[in-house]
Amino acid sequence: MLKQTPTGLRAALPIRRARTVVRVANIAAPAEELMGGQSVVTQPKFEGGRRLANPPPFSLQDLRDAIPQACFEKDTFRSAAYLALDVGIVAALAIGAYTISSPLVWPLYWFAQGTMFWALFVVGHDCGHQSFSNNKTLNDFVGNIAHSTIMVPYHGWRISHRTHHANHGNVENDESWHPTTAENYSKMDKWGKLGRVLFPFPLFAYPFYLFNRSPGKQGSHFDPKSDLFTENEGPLVETSNKFQCAWLGFLAGCTVALGPMAMLNLYVLPYWFFVMWLDVVTYLHHHGPSDPEEEVPWYRNEEWSYFRGGLSTIDRDYGIFNKIHHDIGTHVVHHLFPQIPHYNLEKATEAVKPVMGEFYREPEPSPGLFPTHLFEPLRRSFARDHFVDDHGDIVFYKKDESLKLYARKVQELEEPRGGGGGACGGGHDMEDGPAFCVPADGVHCAGCKWDGARRVCFRNDCDALFTPPELRAAQREWEAAQGGAGQRVPQQVVVCAGPERSGSTWLYNAVRLLFQHARQPLDAYWLKDLTDAALDARGAGKPGAHHLLIKAHAWSEEWDVSRATHVFVTHRDLRQVLASFRRMTWEYELPESYVADHWRWKEAAELDIGFEDIIARPEAILGDLAARLDLQGVDTAAVLKEVSSLPVPQDWVDPVTQIWPNHISPQMLEARRRAAELASSSNGDGAGQEHNNGGNGSSTVPEKQQSLDAAMGEGVAPVTPSARAALDAAAAEALLTRFPDFFGTYGYA
Repeated sequence: MLKQTPTGLRAALPIRRARTVVRVANIAAPAEELMGGQSVVTQPKFEGGRRLANPPPFSLQDLRDAIPQACFEKDTFRSAAYLALDVGIVAALAIGAYTISSPLVWPLYWFAQGTMFWALFVVGHDCGHQSFSNNKTLNDFVGNIAHSTIMVPYHGWRISHRTHHANHGNVENDESWHPTTAENYSKMDKWGKLGRVLFPFPLFAYPFYLFNRSPGKQGSHFDPKSDLFTENEGPLVETSNKFQCAWLGFLAGCTVALGPMAMLNLYVLPYWFFVMWLDVVTYLHHHGPSDPEEEVPWYRNEEWSYFRGGLSTIDRDYGIFNKIHHDIGTHVVHHLFPQIPHYNLEKATEAVKPVMGEFYREPEPSPGLFPTHLFEPLRRSFARDHFVDDHGDIVFYKKDESLKLYARKVQELEEPRGGGGGACGGGHDMEDGPAFCVPADGVHCAGCKWDGARRVCFRNDCDALFTPPELRAAQREWEAAQGGAGQRVPQQVVVCAGPERSGSTWLYNAVRLLFQHARQPLDAYWLKDLTDAALDARGAGKPGAHHLLIKAHAWSEEWDVSRATHVFVTHRDLRQVLASFRRMTWEYELPESYVADHWRWKEAAELDIGFEDIIARPEAILGDLAARLDLQGVDTAAVLKEVSSLPVPQDWVDPVTQIWPNHISPQMLEARRRAAELASSSNGDGAGQEHNNGGNGSSTVPEKQQSLDAAMGEGVAPVTPSARAALDAAAAEALLTRFPDFFGTYGYA
């Protein structure tokens, strides 16, 4: 059975799964412990918007020396005064709003009280960092009180927040708003991805995080036995849970006394405004620089250090809310020296600015009392900061171009009217329909949109049918010439398979164009998951249906191989594949499933085509394919010319050819150009003659074709210089060791 991945909202929320537990020592005051050893690994110099990823010319000790000692001193009376002021404002707002009880006042109250709940959180936050006072018992008692009143488990949060500070800027080990890796991101479906990055849904994530943490991390902040905590920390978590239970009892009593609607207005709705404040502020601490050209670096391995991770954080100006929120927007110094009380952060920041130079991002000033200027970096970050590479010691966010929502509701096609141009795989009539067919449920892919008379899709796994209008019209003419849909030759179901970067897209287009040149109607699909249900939905085995072409990569146990008339597969030297993966920034190691899937396809296939053969003798392969498919009278030279000149899209995947903007290597693009020139020069020398080899797969290659093959093969097989440049010797040797059967079977040296 296929492994199921989370879908919808479940994929947007934290996922419980096993992981390696990393225990973190107490770092309430980590700066003093980490002053030394700030060595930095040699790395390429970054420029432009990535320049702050370069090693800074100063040390953590330099910053510590610049900060006056007075900034580290804690004033218990002053801290308590701020807390008393917050509590007084909270009480006054609640009493005033309840007394007035006007529908005009309640929305203002929700926002104002939610803002003050956030201020209470910041007080508890300082208690967690032991910057409220010098008395740990007092700090923890105040923290439990302040956080329980806003439904935050103080000790559970404090411990995970300690992990965040100890690992800030680290891709794998950070705890708060850390980036999703490409591998984890790929396992989420479209709606799950939208739930994580589509504004405003992520702004309501905090309560779910408390119960189950972030995707890829396991443990509840309320569970004393969670792997978030050591055995000694479990009782502290239980203590915070008791405070929470007491507060819930108080809320229940208030609900009985005042009524549910009153509590909804007084507490529940302000709570969600607090959640939005918390998520917005903490997100902007680590994402969305005001300069749209700047990118925030994330680190791994030796490139990460406490120092560099802290420098990646961002200060913000929240206008009138700066003091209400106890200067939590002054965040860089706080992350590096969390023991500094909030009322000294501004002074400490001014002290380190001269040392930091350009490494300090001066916050963009608020245009007025309200920080409306922050909407743009927030929007921009959610729109482009989606995932980071699985490998690399310094990485930056990448954008998922396929993640789009379209407001226009796509119309359903009519049901078949009978006798017309034939049914598509979704059971709809193509006679007067648009340029494509739809799945059986009558709705289009969520990534599809209209582009004039055509539809294009911005999903990388769209399995809808795309038939250009001119080809659809031609297919109707072919059907009419053959006596209508009922007189078609028996349907062929052709599967063109092969793991990624092995030549399967060339094979798919070759077969597609062979049918087109043979004037045989064909529906062609790329399927992420090949199943019997998917074949049924696309008309496999349906009397009078078009021929069916399927392109697939991953092997599936969910389909009956005997349903395919033909299965063709491609293979390629794994060293070339890995070099191509690295060029595409997909993977830095080939997964075991890559070769395992290939063996399954090879077992099912009647023809296994090497990538080097596609390069060296493409027309001979086309002739062999035409014979196996019983496509008579096909000019394989014309097909070769067309398949060698398929355009490379500039923006997104071509839904007809399945070619991506970066799909074809520079060497292949050059080979294609030279092949097209040679094919064009042969037009006056036997142009139009058929090159069908009658199916024996061993036709004589004309002289012109030999030079064409030489042009396409030059510098490509078996391992190109560019591939060698991208592939270190150790990686190549590792492939030989891991997959000896593969190299031995195909004779790759």
